Amino acid sequence: MANSLEFRETNPRRPVDWRWQRACYLVETNTSLSKHRDDSTVKLAKEFKIAVSNATNENQYVAIIDRWPALYEAWNIYQSEEDAEIRYELEARLLSRQTGDEIASKIAVTPEMTALYESLFFHITDRLDVPGYITNVVMGNAIHRGLAQRHYDLLWKMFGYWGGPLVLDHLIYQFNKPVVPTTKEGVSTFWDDDVKQHLKLKSSLAVRMAPINWQTSIEIVNLYMKLVEVERGAGGGAGAGDAAVRVLNNVLLDMPWGKAIHNHTPEQNTEIATYDTRGVGLRAEDLMIISTGGALDPDRKALLDAADYPTAEK
Repeated sequence: MANSLEFRETNPRRPVDWRWQRACYLVETNTSLSKHRDDSTVKLAKEFKIAVSNATNENQYVAIIDRWPALYEAWNIYQSEEDAEIRYELEARLLSRQTGDEIASKIAVTPEMTALYESLFFHITDRLDVPGYITNVVMGNAIHRGLAQRHYDLLWKMFGYWGGPLVLDHLIYQFNKPVVPTTKEGVSTFWDDDVKQHLKLKSSLAVRMAPINWQTSIEIVNLYMKLVEVERGAGGGAGAGDAAVRVLNNVLLDMPWGKAIHNHTPEQNTEIATYDTRGVGLRAEDLMIISTGGALDPDRKALLDAADYPTAEK
């Protein structure tokens, strides 16, 4: 168990679920509430934790739901390992500064549930104007190490915080409020707009996920220079942005990691997919060898196969 002194509201590195962790500590150590440290929410959480810990059958859980309906649903979202996307979206929307009513219009939660979830399990609203806390504590050092597409929960949080609700809608739902076609011509326009919007979205994600190391740094600089050239050539006209996006996408696809990941179907890329799901970071040369149908050096493959990272704890 973490040091219980960390579970305080004024802690600069305060865990987002500090109130819940504090309540669990009080229950597990049979410690009384502190009139100076513990507010009414911690008191509520302690009572709920005791009830849940003592429940042994369905009838007892039903009684808990009847007594604390909103709190039970908030806790269920927090602790459930299945359908975690609801939790990811709820937290991302809280970071995007949406209200309880606005969040309720997107996912099946009530404003009361959202308020309890934020207070007990994701307490961040009082520090939304502190970007260092949001970046370094809430999102964590993966932001600085580099992101992969499997880190979509962090991508949702990051784009939600910095881009707001509309950007988050596009990222999560993959559509940017398209116009529903009512004619045959409208269908063609729909697909054209969809391709353009997806190209912009995928290009932005690709830039964020591109690793920076001695193998890729020159490529990234070259990419930037090409974008500058395109913008100058377009003279800042209406088509400059779209042209830049097309160049960006083509260049990214031509990079080592792009060739391996984007130019092959999942069926052809099962080796990379297997490593990716296990959290193993393939080097640029690994990607190039696999993507072109080659075989990794036996010693290198043995090293990668032996890598087994522990499951992250809450």
